[in-house]
Amino acid sequence: MKRFLFIVTFLFTSLSGQAVFAQDNAESAVTNSFEVSGTSTIHDWTMTSEDVTLTATVDTTENGFSLSELTGTIPVESLKSGKGKMDKNAYEALKKNKFPGITFQLTSPLAFQAGETVATEIDVTIAGNTQKMPIEGTINQESNNLTITGAKTFKMTSFGVEPPSLMFGSIKTGDEITVAYSIQLDTNQ
Repeated sequence: MKRFLFIVTFLFTSLSGQAVFAQDNAESAVTNSFEVSGTSTIHDWTMTSEDVTLTATVDTTENGFSLSELTGTIPVESLKSGKGKMDKNAYEALKKNKFPGITFQLTSPLAFQAGETVATEIDVTIAGNTQKMPIEGTINQESNNLTITGAKTFKMTSFGVEPPSLMFGSIKTGDEITVAYSIQLDTNQ
């Protein structure tokens, strides 16, 4: 069994970003993305983060891989839509002064093979409220990289977040949002 420990700082953008994985004092650049999208009474919207910290432990096994640890934090103020007023309202809705980060953590180890779509649960904390969230992701391997992609749709109100509104409530954000991600783990360390 070969063991890889990744302590990761993710730089997320809507198209691509660069992340540095540290393992055995070696570094390599990989591509990752994180995007939140939703609707409002006037248009659809998207916010991206460029600053997510993630720690993951991946082991190789006889049958593939095992992910035994996955924790991460997304600073609320790193979410950007390109529209200052929208960002400000989102930060207020997420209670960023009291809860400056969105966190997530794998709840149990996950065994997988490249090419599989896997399902697991993570604990997600938004605005101080923690929920167990089932997620799915497709894991592909190209050369020495594992890429995990997926999306999850849920309601903001399930975390006690009131959907933001503007202009005294005449413009309202829909309750349902989708979080899409693509995470690349470099196993060539």
